[in-house]
Amino acid sequence: VRRVRIDGSATGGVAEELAAVADRHGADLVAVGTRRHDRLDRALLGSVTTELARDGHRPLLVVPPPR
Repeated sequence: VRRVRIDGSATGGVAEELAAVADRHGADLVAVGTRRHDRLDRALLGSVTTELARDGHRPLLVVPPPR
């Protein structure tokens, strides 16, 4: 298990950078945390988690915030 921080200043988007890091390390799974957003936030801001899920590049574990 390796923890990777992405600061968003990479040349591509955060989702693309996460996928690239997973490729470089031969990851079998990508685990990401998510924050609670309403539908408008997701529509306007997009979602790294949604992009990774759509990509289907590898299994994705989405961890919700504690209640």
